[in-house]
Amino acid sequence: MKTKLFGLLLAAALLLGSVLPASAALHVFDANQPYVLTDAQIDALEATAQQIEKTYDVYAMIALTDDLDGKESIEAFSLAQLNAERGSRDGIVLGIYEQGDQSAYTTQIAGDTAAARFPAQVLTAFENSFSSIATYYEACVSFYALVDSMLKSTDGAAATAPAAPASNALHVYDSAYLIKKEETLKALETRAAKIEADTGFCPLILLCDAEDLGDRDPLDYAETRFAEETDNDDGLVLLVSIEPNEQECFVLLPVGRAEYYFDEAAMDAFEAQYDAAETYADAGTAFLDFIEKTLTDANWSKAGAFSRMKNEGATAPLLVDDAGLLSAADAADLLKKLQTYSDELGCDFVIVTTNTTEGMDSKDYADRFYDSFGYGRGDDRSGVLFLMSMEDRAWSITTTGEAADKAFGSQSKCDAAVAQVSDLLHDNNFSAALPKLTDTLYKGVKKVVHPFVSPVWLLVSLGVAFVISYLIQKGRAASLKSVHQQQNATAYIVPESLLLSAQSDDFIRTDTSRSAIPKSTSSSSSSRGGSSGGHGGGSGHF
Repeated sequence: MKTKLFGLLLAAALLLGSVLPASAALHVFDANQPYVLTDAQIDALEATAQQIEKTYDVYAMIALTDDLDGKESIEAFSLAQLNAERGSRDGIVLGIYEQGDQSAYTTQIAGDTAAARFPAQVLTAFENSFSSIATYYEACVSFYALVDSMLKSTDGAAATAPAAPASNALHVYDSAYLIKKEETLKALETRAAKIEADTGFCPLILLCDAEDLGDRDPLDYAETRFAEETDNDDGLVLLVSIEPNEQECFVLLPVGRAEYYFDEAAMDAFEAQYDAAETYADAGTAFLDFIEKTLTDANWSKAGAFSRMKNEGATAPLLVDDAGLLSAADAADLLKKLQTYSDELGCDFVIVTTNTTEGMDSKDYADRFYDSFGYGRGDDRSGVLFLMSMEDRAWSITTTGEAADKAFGSQSKCDAAVAQVSDLLHDNNFSAALPKLTDTLYKGVKKVVHPFVSPVWLLVSLGVAFVISYLIQKGRAASLKSVHQQQNATAYIVPESLLLSAQSDDFIRTDTSRSAIPKSTSSSSSSRGGSSGGHGGGSGHF
C-alpha cells in the first residue's frame, strides 16, 4: 500500500534530481495521485533501467504524472525531467500524462549521439501502438525492451552484452509476515533486484509457513519456487519455514553456477551469521551481504572474459582466470608453468576461464578469443588454448600451427587429454586439474616437436630387449632336450591306424557368391588446421 510519506519522498526526488550525483539518480517516477504503479513494479522497472545504464551508459527514464508543473505539454515536461537527471549521458524518456479525461504520452531523447542510437521511425511506431497496450506497467516494460533492442542494434560493443534479468521477477516473498514493515520489504527487494542486474545471480528469499510447503521436502520446495519465480539459471535461495510448534526450518540452496561459488564451507559461515541476526529483516540483509561479498571475493564478472578484456583494453596473458577459480598463489604458479612451456617449445600454451561464452558455442568462443588477442608464435601462429566456461560447464581446446594441430587438432585427441583430469574437474578441484592438464598439453606438443629419443636410451633399450629375447629362447630350448631327430617318417606311423574300405567322389552342388567392390569416394572429414588459417581442436562438457 502506498503512503503519503512515499509521495513526499518522490516529489522531493523530482525536485532535487538535478543536484544528486548520477549514481544516486532514480529512473522511474510515478507522481500520480493515486499511483498507477505498485512498489514492486517500480522496483522491477528501476532494476531494468539501471542495467541499461550500466551496459550502454544511457539514462532511460519513465515519468508518469497528473501535473505538468507549469509546462505547456507532456513533451516539454518529460524533456525537462530527463535533462535534470541524465547529466552528460545520452538519455531517453517515456512521458505519460493523465488528468481527468485528458491524456497524452511521448518519447523524448537528448544527448550528443542520441539521435543515432534511437531511430525516430522506431519511436514513432512505438507511440502509435501505445494506446493498444493494456496497462501502464506493460507499456513501461515494452518501452524498456524497445530501448534495449535499439541500443543493441546501434551499439557494436553491446551486441554481446548480457541481457537484463526478467523485469517482472520478484525476489522477496513473505507469506508468513515475518518482516513487519513494508518499506523494509521494499528495500530488500530493490537491493536483491540490483544484485541480479549487476551479477547475473538471482537472490530469492522465501519466508513462509509450514502449510505453504504441504508435504513437500523443503529443498524440493525451494528448487521448485526458484524455477517458478525467475527465468534465471543461477541463484541462491534462502528458505525459512515456520513450523506449527514455532520451530523454524532453514534451507540455503545454490542453483546453477552458484553450486561452485557458494560451497559448503561458505554456506556454513552464512548459517552462523543467520543465527546471529536478531530479526528476519536483519537475516535478509545478511543474506544479500553474503552474496555480494562471496562474488566479490571470487572476482566474479557477469560479462564473459572476451567482452570484459576488450572493454578494458587489456592485453591477454597466457592465463586468464576471469571466472576466479584459482587462488592468487595457484594462478601465479600456473602462469609460470605456461610461460616456461611456451618459451621452451615456441608454442603458446594458454588457459582461459570465463563465466559465460556470451551466447556463443564454446569452440567458437575459444577461436575468437585466440584470434582477437593475438596468441600464437612463429609464422604459423603455433599455440593451443584451453577454455573452460562455468556457464554450462563446457570446455574447448583450440589449436593453430602444425605441431599443436598434430597433437590436439582432433576431437578424439582433445577428449583423451581432458579425460585425464575429468574427475578433478567434476569435483571442482581446479587448482589440481588445470596444472595437470597443462602438463598433458605440453607433453603432447613436445612429442611432435621432438619426436626422437636420446641415442643413449635407444642403445639401452635395444640391449635390454636382446637380453630378454635371449633368455626366453634359452628357456624354450631347454624344455625340448627329450626330443631326438628321426631319419625318416616311419617312426611316426601307428600300424593299421588308417584302413579305407571304400572310396567315392559325388558332386553335390555349387554356390557362387558375389559382392560389389566399393568405389572410392572423395568425401572425408577432418579438423581445421592452423596451417590453413583456421583452428583445430574439440569441445565438450565436464
